[in-house]
Amino acid sequence: MRLALVPHGDGRFDVGHLRRLLAVLEVRREATAMTLREALEACLARPGASRLGPLADAVRATVSRPVRVDPGPPHRVVLRSGTPRTSGGPWLGYVLRQGGGACWLALGWRRLDEVATVLDDLPAGRDERYRRGPIATGPGSPDPGATVVLSVEYRDGSLPSQHEMVNDLHAMVILHDLLREDARAT
Repeated sequence: MRLALVPHGDGRFDVGHLRRLLAVLEVRREATAMTLREALEACLARPGASRLGPLADAVRATVSRPVRVDPGPPHRVVLRSGTPRTSGGPWLGYVLRQGGGACWLALGWRRLDEVATVLDDLPAGRDERYRRGPIATGPGSPDPGATVVLSVEYRDGSLPSQHEMVNDLHAMVILHDLLREDARAT
């Protein structure tokens, strides 16, 4: 389908035509945008780096923050801090289990030697869905799983609602930002 904005012979645009064009554009934009839940569901259904782009787009749209795709292993979509990369401080992102089937929304610490201290300082929560400590991302996986201090696991076939997933992401972004500020202050 090709859309064209062409004025009448007298140089004026037809208001009805403009409204129809806007309606088509709105429907097209909504049809191509995936929700966070849909993007994560696609990543879990067919693991691979090709599914990370839509997940990155959904995360970016949900929290209005820059993100980066890390093809791994393990595959990750990580929020960018907006500051030059430092050797310490928190990281936050979705970490996919090698082989698929599960992933985590994970809050980690960049320096493995500081993870135990961060874990000690992390307030205990009451929501049993949030798990403290490292995650096992798959056989032979490198550091990202070992540096996790708090995570929520999502499994294929039992994803929570879009609303719950957005709440989880927002809560983790807030905690990430608090930890980042604490790291800057020390």
